[in-house]
Amino acid sequence: ISLEDKLSFASPLIQIYIAWGDKPHEQFPLKYVKAINNLGSIPFITWEPWLNDFERSKYGLKEKSDPNVKGLIDINNGDYDFYINRWALALKEYGNTVFIRLGHEMNDPYRYPWGPQNNKPEDFINAWRHVVQRFRSMEVDNVIWVWSPHPAYKMYMEYYPGNEYVDWVGVGALNYGTVALWSKWWTFDEIFGNYYDELSAFNKPIIITEFGSLAVGGNSNDWYYEALNKLPQNYHMVKSVIFYNNDSDNTTLSKTLDWSLNSDSLSRA
Repeated sequence: ISLEDKLSFASPLIQIYIAWGDKPHEQFPLKYVKAINNLGSIPFITWEPWLNDFERSKYGLKEKSDPNVKGLIDINNGDYDFYINRWALALKEYGNTVFIRLGHEMNDPYRYPWGPQNNKPEDFINAWRHVVQRFRSMEVDNVIWVWSPHPAYKMYMEYYPGNEYVDWVGVGALNYGTVALWSKWWTFDEIFGNYYDELSAFNKPIIITEFGSLAVGGNSNDWYYEALNKLPQNYHMVKSVIFYNNDSDNTTLSKTLDWSLNSDSLSRA
């Protein structure tokens, strides 16, 4: 709300992140979804299939030292239908449109447990289709499914569930600058443009799911200006951009990163 007030602009989409599990904050976030809707925006949920927060004996699931190892096979086998069905019923009752970005960056072998270090590409495809089919079998028709690979790790076709199971293609575009040893100052074209042709070949609308630049190692104001001015002309399949307006990101490095635009008047302009 603070950012929208400063921009004099209402966001069509607002993104939240929800992990799978038994904990209260891992259930369908009805109060947040309603709050976002009341602001005049559409909820965009990044739904992360971490599988180690379920009380396995409660659901008759066999004990595993690490439920995330080959966990996508278990999803496809129906082990977690109790949870998927609960979400499907809640979404059906809510009734309004919700974007769901399921198991994002599934081709990244380092970051998330649903990646190739624990599962094969066909396991991801089967699990994705199973979830979508569960929703469809319960006549839930208000979900827009967003398939979101990591651009740098390629293998897009190997992880693509199929046109009938995907509505939008999503991809992040974050410039970390020189904040880490593995990063440098990348332009938007280098982060996103090098992969655009392959991603647009799926002929689905594209959404940039996390868009932003740090101010370490370059001029973030120039980065935003160049990126946003090139989007309509050069990347016509991109239909939406979600600003990563996060002032306390501790998911990548040991230190906290500030991507927010709230206090950055030049970048906002």
